[in-house]
Amino acid sequence: MPELAQTNLQLYNQLVARGWSPGALADVRRTYELATELFSGQLRPSGKTFVAHLVGTASALAATDARADLVHAGLLHAVYTHGEFGDGRRGATDAKRSTVRATVGPAVEQLVMAYAALGHRSALVDDWMGRASTLSAPERDLVVLRLANEVDDHADLGMRFADRGTGASAADAVFARMGDLADEIGEATLADLIRHVSAIERDATVPTVLRTSVTRSWMTAPRSHRLRLEIAFRRLPAVHRAYEVLVRRTRRR
Repeated sequence: MPELAQTNLQLYNQLVARGWSPGALADVRRTYELATELFSGQLRPSGKTFVAHLVGTASALAATDARADLVHAGLLHAVYTHGEFGDGRRGATDAKRSTVRATVGPAVEQLVMAYAALGHRSALVDDWMGRASTLSAPERDLVVLRLANEVDDHADLGMRFADRGTGASAADAVFARMGDLADEIGEATLADLIRHVSAIERDATVPTVLRTSVTRSWMTAPRSHRLRLEIAFRRLPAVHRAYEVLVRRTRRR
């Protein structure tokens, strides 16, 4: 089984071994550098750096010989749900989308935008399974991206080191079912990766002292960091709710 890259250097070596051209490698480097800017200081619930998760997702895609657009999308797949663009807000805006497009182009940016709208409902896997043979090309890309994301989240027992919460989408059975989904859409390498990781997880335990009680990704920062007043104000619950209402109303127009 291929081991997933967790650093940029491991990913670069993986792509070099797969024969990527110098131009294609330079593009990946630019995408990685954007990811380091937008996910600086962010951690997954297990304590793993978010950048390592992005690299792992891209690596899982590269292991399947996915086209370059998908590998780039793997490096930025959570940019609109977790990326820090400096305005203190989550979600996509015209300015954020322009920033991403400037690095990866419109096709990758549109894929990342669509990924942000997926959510993590377990019913989504059932829906995809029921339509596996008739998925459109854009839908299939989203399925492959989601499967690669899950592979990295579960690799190295990552989901055992964190409290996964009570959501059905975090259940072992859902992850195992993703292996069947990968087979149904003809992604044999992803199916093998999912089953390999799932088998290791099945009977694994980790020391309690290493487990976190965190269920969401979170941010840490250098001690010299100071949150700007306007961003702190935007993050107040009442302000955030008002902003979300305003955004929804604007989108309806």
